[in-house]
Amino acid sequence: DVHVTFPPPNSSQNTIQLKGQQEQVEGIKNELVEIYEKYQADKQARSHEIRFTIKPQYRSLLFGFRGKTISGLRQKHDVRI
Repeated sequence: DVHVTFPPPNSSQNTIQLKGQQEQVEGIKNELVEIYEKYQADKQARSHEIRFTIKPQYRSLLFGFRGKTISGLRQKHDVRI
């Protein structure tokens, strides 16, 4: 068993404490680091931003009926619009 202690949510501290047998602690540490690195890579990949202007008369075409077109684009490309 490995005991994992996270800092309180409102704390400025960012250290996670792991206690247990060395092998297990190293295994958990490696998994946590891998999860964090994947999160950072995903965050970096999603930080790209493009802005452009659409004439008001064409906005309804972009959104579609009840937002169907814009929702479809979000899902298809896994983006935030």
